[in-house]
Amino acid sequence: MELRDLQVLGGVYVASVVVGAVVFYNEPVLSMLLLMASLAIVSYVPGYFLLKKVVENVAERLLFGSAVSVAIIGVGAYYLGLFGLQLSFSSYLLPLAVLGVGLWASR
Repeated sequence: MELRDLQVLGGVYVASVVVGAVVFYNEPVLSMLLLMASLAIVSYVPGYFLLKKVVENVAERLLFGSAVSVAIIGVGAYYLGLFGLQLSFSSYLLPLAVLGVGLWASR
């Protein structure tokens, strides 16, 4: 993981916090920050690292990585549910597993 990756992901997180502050203006700040962090961990952070070696452009990596990450997590949660693992476990397990694979593959 490079410093540029952290800067890009931090900038996207700050932009999502600003949009979240406008949309959820009646909500407490801490709950809005936690909501944006959970959306970041589930949606664009795992896909960003999964596609690091494949896509060079940062904007394309964020866009396609978000779609890939949400698709992998959604399909994975479906199949884990078929195998009997409850959704409450897979909502924590799958994003961390996809993020771990992405970090391992991007080294």
